[in-house]
Amino acid sequence: MKKISFIIFLGIILFTSVSFSCIAGDYRPVISGNYEEGQRLYESEEGVGDDYIFRESWLKFKQKLSPKSYYYFKVLYHENDFLKEDQYDSYTFDFIANYTYQINNPVRLKTELRLRDKKYPSSETKNYYFLGTNLELSIRLKDLDKIQCRMNLQQEIYPLTIKDNFLMGFALSWEKELWQGFSLHSQYKFSGQNYFDEQVISDKLRHSISIGFEYQL
Repeated sequence: MKKISFIIFLGIILFTSVSFSCIAGDYRPVISGNYEEGQRLYESEEGVGDDYIFRESWLKFKQKLSPKSYYYFKVLYHENDFLKEDQYDSYTFDFIANYTYQINNPVRLKTELRLRDKKYPSSETKNYYFLGTNLELSIRLKDLDKIQCRMNLQQEIYPLTIKDNFLMGFALSWEKELWQGFSLHSQYKFSGQNYFDEQVISDKLRHSISIGFEYQL
């Protein structure tokens, strides 16, 4: 049933994408996709280890609207199949919509919407829905190579538990090439997570500062 729903969802997205492409003029749309399958080792917080098979497939429709702007829709399906501990089995549907606009040569604006539906067949209390938005502004200057500001809002909804929460995040990063092959970068990140039922789970605030370098030998 889940694979049939995924196929129907893909059809709706493709139909919508082709409809939007009619306003793109001479720019031809690009459709891409990928399938990956493999095996990994998982270790739980209790120290229990188990191998699992993962399968991931995605389909992406990208349309350029002008020399400065483009959009894309992407649908992704991911499945984890544990060999022993089947309570960890899960599958996830993701839908991503992105619009990017080059305001001028050094300034770029990117917006993104993500919808997620994650299911645990053997542990339904973990099921949740996810809605998130990202807004990213990048500035490239001659002397100061890159400044990037990113804001994100997201909400998780758990139908069978009381872990519903809302998160707001902010990140400001800076990168500068001091000389050819050597650059410095730093970032400040802040996030606040609010749980609707504070009697069960308390709100969380996080912030961090990082600094690093990259040297090409």
